[in-house]
Amino acid sequence: MLTARGEDVKTLVAYLVETGEYESVSNAVRSLLRDHLSETRPELVDRYVNLRTEREREEAELRLGGGRGE
Repeated sequence: MLTARGEDVKTLVAYLVETGEYESVSNAVRSLLRDHLSETRPELVDRYVNLRTEREREEAELRLGGGRGE
């Protein structure tokens, strides 16, 4: 049984990296969290993707239109 205690999670993630399942701890955490949220909270993932896409679009528009005195 795995609990949500930090030490248990840290040990499990370190094991996954040591056995070659993931290249790094940060890669393992990102992948595991993404997979879990995609399965359990797909609407949250969709909202995040939409917001991130909108922010990136706005930033690109600012860069492209920046400095023209509009």
